[in-house]
Amino acid sequence: MTTPSSQPGLPTPAGRVIPDGDHATLEFKRTVQHPPAAVWDALTKPEQLTAWLARTATVEGRSGGSVDVVAGATGTRWSGRILTWVKPFVLEYEWNAEAGAGQPHAERAVVRWELIPSGAAATALTVTQRRLSKQAAAALAPAMHTAVDRLEAHLAKTSPPDWSERQDAVRGAYPS
Repeated sequence: MTTPSSQPGLPTPAGRVIPDGDHATLEFKRTVQHPPAAVWDALTKPEQLTAWLARTATVEGRSGGSVDVVAGATGTRWSGRILTWVKPFVLEYEWNAEAGAGQPHAERAVVRWELIPSGAAATALTVTQRRLSKQAAAALAPAMHTAVDRLEAHLAKTSPPDWSERQDAVRGAYPS
C-alpha cells in the first residue's frame, strides 16, 4: 500500500479497508505528537471540531449523550448516540449519515477513536469506522484519511490540508 504525503517530509500512512460480507470497516493508525488529553479535546470540543472537521458540531459529552455534526467539505450531516466515553482514551459513537450531496445513500455505522499514551507526550491513535456498506467504505476512505491529516495539522497549529485536494492525492491508496 502506498503512503501518501500531505506535505514534503510529512508522511501520512494509508488506512485499511477491511471487507466483512456486505460491509466493511475503515481503520487508521497514527502516532500523533500530542498527549491524549489534547487529542481528546480536538475530538470532543465543538470549537475545535469546527476548526478541522465540521461546519457545525454539538457534543453531549457522556456515554449515552449525543453527537451531531455537519461535515466540512460536503455538508453531510451525521448524528448519533455516544456509546463509549472514557476520557481521554476512548470515544465511540453512532455515525448515522443522511443521504445528500456528499453521501448518496444513508449509512448507519459506528466510529471509535482509541487514544493510548505513547512516550512522554504522544498518542497512539486508532480510529475505526465499522458497519459501512462496501460502497460507502470505498468512497469514505480518502475522506477519513483526510480528516485524520486535518486533525494532526490542527493539533500542530498548522493549516489543515484542503479537503478536495487531499482526498484526490490519497485516493489511489484505497480500493475503488
